Amino acid sequence: MTGPATALAGAQQNYTVQWACSSVTDPCLDAQIAIPLPTAVYPTDPVYEVASTYVNASAASGGWAPAPTVANGVMTWTFTPELPAGTSGEFSFSIQQPQGMTPNGSTVTPEATFTATDSPTVTASVTTTIQTLNGLEVVKTVPTPEPVRDTNVTYSIVASYPQTINEKGTWIGWPNQSPGWVQYENIVVQDPLPAGAVFVSASHGGTYDPATHTVTWPTIATGGANWVSRYTVTLNYPSGVFPADGDPANPSDAVVQPVMITGDEIGSGVPATAEGAATHGFGLTSSASGSLTKGPNWFPAHVVSAGATGNIYQIGYRNAGNVPLEFHIEDILPCQWTSPDHASCETPFLTNVSLNGSSTTVADQEWTVTFTSNTGVTQTLEWTGAATLQLPVAAGEYVTKIVLDGTVRPGVSATINVNGLLPREVPIGDAAEPAPYQQPKLHEAWPLDLNGRVVVENCLSNSSISANGAVIARPNTCGQVAVSPLMESVRLSKSISNNAQAPGGVMTVRWNLNNTTPWAVDPEAPRSLDGLLSPVAVDLLPANMEYVEGSFTMRSPNVLPNEYLNLEVIENWNGTGRTLLRASWPDYAGYSNSSYAWMNFQVRIREGAEVGTYQNTMGIYNGDVDYTSSVFNTCTGTRVLDMDDLDGDGVTNEYRCEASAPYTVLGQGAISISKEVKGSEDPDYLASPSVGLINPGAGGSYRVNVTNTGNVPLTHVVAYDILPRPGDVGVGPAAGQERLSEWTAMLNRAVNAGEGATVSYSTAVEPCRGEVITQGAAMTAAPAGCTNDWSTTPPSPITSVT
Repeated sequence: MTGPATALAGAQQNYTVQWACSSVTDPCLDAQIAIPLPTAVYPTDPVYEVASTYVNASAASGGWAPAPTVANGVMTWTFTPELPAGTSGEFSFSIQQPQGMTPNGSTVTPEATFTATDSPTVTASVTTTIQTLNGLEVVKTVPTPEPVRDTNVTYSIVASYPQTINEKGTWIGWPNQSPGWVQYENIVVQDPLPAGAVFVSASHGGTYDPATHTVTWPTIATGGANWVSRYTVTLNYPSGVFPADGDPANPSDAVVQPVMITGDEIGSGVPATAEGAATHGFGLTSSASGSLTKGPNWFPAHVVSAGATGNIYQIGYRNAGNVPLEFHIEDILPCQWTSPDHASCETPFLTNVSLNGSSTTVADQEWTVTFTSNTGVTQTLEWTGAATLQLPVAAGEYVTKIVLDGTVRPGVSATINVNGLLPREVPIGDAAEPAPYQQPKLHEAWPLDLNGRVVVENCLSNSSISANGAVIARPNTCGQVAVSPLMESVRLSKSISNNAQAPGGVMTVRWNLNNTTPWAVDPEAPRSLDGLLSPVAVDLLPANMEYVEGSFTMRSPNVLPNEYLNLEVIENWNGTGRTLLRASWPDYAGYSNSSYAWMNFQVRIREGAEVGTYQNTMGIYNGDVDYTSSVFNTCTGTRVLDMDDLDGDGVTNEYRCEASAPYTVLGQGAISISKEVKGSEDPDYLASPSVGLINPGAGGSYRVNVTNTGNVPLTHVVAYDILPRPGDVGVGPAAGQERLSEWTAMLNRAVNAGEGATVSYSTAVEPCRGEVITQGAAMTAAPAGCTNDWSTTPPSPITSVT
């Protein structure tokens, strides 16, 4: 068995097992190779263990065993009942260690056991050491380059893993998105404050100790994959203690604000420590600067569907100065095409309204939220931005106006999302407005052809930014979204399990079809739908895949019944050498709105498939809809013109939705060798178990066929042939077994091996042939006491060759 010496935690570990039926006469009966999924072991007391996860495995080369069964934590390859004597080959398998749970330095040792009813048990193993890349990370940032003395200064602290945050404390991804991460326990964040600084407050339970002048936050038991801790600490710098030079480029008044984090690696208990710091000077004067925006600010960047729900508009705010700013934000929600100049609306564009923050800093921001309904009822709520705020209204009411008031500290830049439900039919309202689906020309820059979309504008009004009660700006800004008409819609996805296989290996393909067509509220309204689809699903298999006959299975027959299924398997589709699968339900009209269907089938990697990673793509059509119209852009995937007519309806200017899934063809070295005999009484060459016939003293010949049956090039290929004689033994691993030959065959002419092969001859009773007795060994390594007299020059007489 061969495998990696080291591997990152969570990375795929690939192993190869070489096997052989080491016999000269008898087959290996009922042979199996079993490999229990190993555990990662760390030598603590008691030992810390983590189970490995199965990823995939290939069939045995030469077709002698299919891909393994995996049951009760054991991979088992079951070979053909009679594995011929001398047969050899290999297979591969892949495992991985769970992300976050496997400490650095753990070892994994898979062990393979070969058994057969007439053979001794043989084992092989290899050890891999698991490595991790991360420790802990903590970042402290100052809100502005030069805060002002004698005012409160609030610092932000972010604690997590190096894979999660960068040196600025910005989120860059979850740690388990790439291999090498392990989680930590007993995590503590501490902030030793500068001498002379006055502690004001700390968020999230931070406790100030006057004796050490340090803030300590509560211990985090375990930092999981989603762990990010965000704190703030507020200080005041008395002008009588701290000087100020107002020179941020060359400060002589710099103060260093350190922060530290400690924790223990899970499983091993190995401690980790990290430090961060914020360094700054002090400004001589106050600076009040801020901004307020409404988005999205250009319709192509934000297109939503009628009847959609979710984030529709965004309010962005920023304090770019060094003093706190008071923000007053008024948002009258759209009525028909744009925000009205009053707070009432008979035909709202947005209902079921809620607010949430899309930036981490918004969670620390306190807001007073006042909102008005269409009945004139006004409510006031306090909100910190840490969670979604649903604006509660009575049945039949909806929000028409939102007012937010809050004081934003220096350095904060964040966004508030305005979420809600769009009407099913757009536009709405009185007939004096433009006709349905005719775009009003709100701005000269907007294109005239919007593919049936309507742009709806939302503007802030009567908003202001103030410092110490004095207004410094009155930003009134607008955002626009383009709304697509109600239309047929499908969500399509595809996956492949056991998606890394060598030739002969089997994978399982899964199609997922979700009818996401919204129901129309008014069946008489423009573009109303009945919500029904008539799906036609197609999958043109890549050339290196073949369909496993009879494997197509409907996993949701209550949605798309089996009795209506029309499955076509078209080999060599259009002369491409590829197989097309086409599934349809032509006489079924019940695939309704919000229905989810899935099905799977198996594919086999063809012999000789080249090593590499590929994509397998499926498509879906709606058999009842003309997809040539540009308004029916209904895919939650890729929309492709049906130029190749995969659905077979003869129409090539329609569209289909597509989804793809990757798979990998693994390299598998395999070689087969066969030997045939032709005696003086035989008309042609014969292979085992046939027996050649030759008269004493007459001539005969052997023919040896060596074939690369794998999908990777082979180098240093060596084949040995020991001529029969009484008392002879096996050539390869069975070198210790007698072959029971009854007479001697003598070579009578030089061997013709063909182009590219070199033939050597030996006259020894026991010639060296270590390469085939022990894989990877030198020629002279075996058998013990062998003679190395190999020569490319035939001896004289040539009959002395053994």
